[in-house]
Formats: sequence, C-alpha cells, structure tokens
Amino acid sequence: MVATLLAMLGLLFPPIGILASASVGLVTLRQGEVSGASVLALATIACALLGWLILGNAAPVVVFTLLLWVPVWGLAVVLRSSRSLALTVQGAVLAGVLVVVFYSLRIGDAASWQEVLQPLANDIVEQQVLDQAQSEALIAVLAPWMTSLLATGFFLQLVVVIFLARFWQAALYNPGGFRKEFHELRLHRPLALATLPVVAVALVGPAGGFPFLRDVSLVLIAAYFFQGLAVAHGAVGKAGAKGAWLFGLYLLLFLMPQVVVLLTAATGYADTWVDFRDRISGGTPEV
Repeated sequence: MVATLLAMLGLLFPPIGILASASVGLVTLRQGEVSGASVLALATIACALLGWLILGNAAPVVVFTLLLWVPVWGLAVVLRSSRSLALTVQGAVLAGVLVVVFYSLRIGDAASWQEVLQPLANDIVEQQVLDQAQSEALIAVLAPWMTSLLATGFFLQLVVVIFLARFWQAALYNPGGFRKEFHELRLHRPLALATLPVVAVALVGPAGGFPFLRDVSLVLIAAYFFQGLAVAHGAVGKAGAKGAWLFGLYLLLFLMPQVVVLLTAATGYADTWVDFRDRISGGTPEV
C-alpha cells in the first residue's frame, strides 16, 4: 500500500517516487529477495489498475514503476547478500553505464537529441518562457549532455534510494549501522584502475571526440563524489570534530557546486589508494 500510494504521488511530484522505491528496498533488505519481489509485483499491479482508472492508460505507470523499482530491488539483493555498500554503489555504476549504452545505441549523437528535444523547444516558445532563438540555443546546449545527464541522474537516484532504504533498516533494527557503513565506504581498486583512463581520455581528448567515454566518466565522477562525502563524514567523525566542518562543506557545495563536486570526487578517488580515514586519530566520533 505504501509503495503504491507513494508511486502514484510520484507521478505528480517525482521526488516522492524515491520514497516508494526505498520502501521496496527496505522490504528486500529486511525480508529477502522473494518478499521484495512480491511487494514489487503486487504494487506494480495496483499502480497499473489505478493508472488505468485515473489516466485511462496503465502502460506509462507500469514502465515508470518498473524502471524505478527493479534496479533498486537488484541492488538491495546485492547489499543484503554481500553486506558491502561499496559493491552496491558499484552495481549502481553498472546500471548508469548501461543507461549510457542504451541511449547511445537508441538515440546516438547530439543532432539526434536535438530532434528528440525539439517538441520541448516548441512548448517553451508557445508558453512564452523563451523566444525561438533562446529556446533553440538552450536545446543546442543540452543536446550533447542529455545522455550523460540521464545516466548520471539515474545513478544518483539509485544510490540515494538504496542509502535511504539502508538508513531506514538501520534506524529500525541496528541504530548507527548505516553511519558506520557510510563512513567506511571505499570503492574497489579495479574500478579505480578503469576510471583513470576513461576520465583522462574524456577530459583531454578532442572536443566531441569521445562522447561515450565522456558520458561514462560523469557517472564515475558521481560515484567517487559519494566516496568523497564518505571521506569527509568519516574523517570528521573519527577525529571527533564538530559538525560545523560538514556544514561548511555542504554550504560550499551549494555555492560552488561544480568546483566542490570535482574536488570531492578527486578526494574520493585518491582515498581509494591513500586511505585518508585510516590515517586519522582523534576523540569520540560526533558525526
């Protein structure tokens, strides 16, 4: 019931869909893959019936729920069996890369994305938000980045959902457990070895020369951004420092997102080899 209700509300306000997905993840983490799959299937059927009654078409609702829930269920199964947050995040990276592959094969280059986005440009002009020249300029800017934006957004949503589900599970059955797992998050070195050439070629290669690697590199940067956050939280907690340090980090993230995201991701990547948190000793953890 919770998953169904939140999923339907998510059609009106998409962030609520995160709670619906996390509820499926929570059941899977606590009771196993069979119970999680049962909730997923029954809630999908209920959403399809409600979609048919309210919208007259169940297909969009079913596609919406399955795209959100099936990957979350899979990641929850991985986390339940492995008890490894790092392996689960790497599973989300794989899902993001598969999204890049899908859109690269289905839509292709920026010119194709401009054709896909043209109806949006027309709507913007009709609603008098922008004039024709401005809307076309906006689409021209967005088109080369659409695949990477969709893939990275999908990855971020999966990670946030599985983190939320794990947090709920810890709050109910193992208080403080998620904090400990997050503070210790460190992605595996084989991924780091693969990341370096991909990001290097994407950054220093010719403009527009390697769009696939550029799209994949953004997913990888997002993954190491989470590890960078884990380094910050773990370091502050292990040193027994005040939470104001983290407040400053998130304030800078809000004020200078591009710079802080890249610096945090670089810190997370370096931590794979250096292990900053193991080098810190301090007082009683507070964060």
